[in-house]
Amino acid sequence: MPTFAEYLEKWLKQSTAQGLTNPLVKMPVKRFRLLKQDEFGSIANGGTLIIGTTSDPIARNLHKNYETRIRERGERCAFVCSGSVEMIVAGGTDGKQRKQLFPVCLKRTSFQTNGINIKAVVAEDEAWQFNPVLLAHLRGLAISVPESVMVNPVQATNWVRAQLGNRASQVTSDNYVGLFSSQQMVVQNRLTDPPLRQALAKNPLIQSKVSGNKIEAVDLGEISDDGLEELGLALPCDDSQLRVVQLSHNGQTVAKPVGRPERHPGLTGCQAG
Repeated sequence: MPTFAEYLEKWLKQSTAQGLTNPLVKMPVKRFRLLKQDEFGSIANGGTLIIGTTSDPIARNLHKNYETRIRERGERCAFVCSGSVEMIVAGGTDGKQRKQLFPVCLKRTSFQTNGINIKAVVAEDEAWQFNPVLLAHLRGLAISVPESVMVNPVQATNWVRAQLGNRASQVTSDNYVGLFSSQQMVVQNRLTDPPLRQALAKNPLIQSKVSGNKIEAVDLGEISDDGLEELGLALPCDDSQLRVVQLSHNGQTVAKPVGRPERHPGLTGCQAG
């Protein structure tokens, strides 16, 4: 029987492989728009740039998909991207090797419309961040990125180029604006936190998944408002939904998992921490 640490590491490895093939971490046409140097300079440190009109397919798709992502997932996934790395990685499902193009550094932006114009707006207090998906891939190559280069896109791109050498097909200083999602990598980083890992290892639902044993679900019991302010609820919920959140918050399970999953093992019920 595997230990919880072995189970979690297997999940993280599989999750990383799937994350690298997520279409929102790559840079295909209609999801990213190449920026000219003067365009990048006008918004790199905060500002507004017209990226196209509603008749321009790339700008129109960027704005449409940005709005859809907010509406369906509450995720603001628009970014200015500085630098790019083209690498060959294995596919998450079929294992076939493919070329992927990843941003190096990201700065959050938003897309807005003004008449027929579509604008990218960057707040002045937004900071650069190193691409967490690229960070995970470099970690798999035993390359650790120093914090000193993570917040400077020029230094970060040059450092990545020097470290990868011929392991990357191409490293460029091109700049883009587009959509990028790293929610899966955020979950992964959260799962490296020792206190959280210790809490998960003690959770009866996780223990049942690791061991393959059955576990009896608890009765919902009495529904009250106790501890409501500690739950951090972002959306309205009815009484039964509230009770499930309360039980989960206390480490209790309301499901009956049977056996160990044959394929990609998940921690879906525990990702909120």
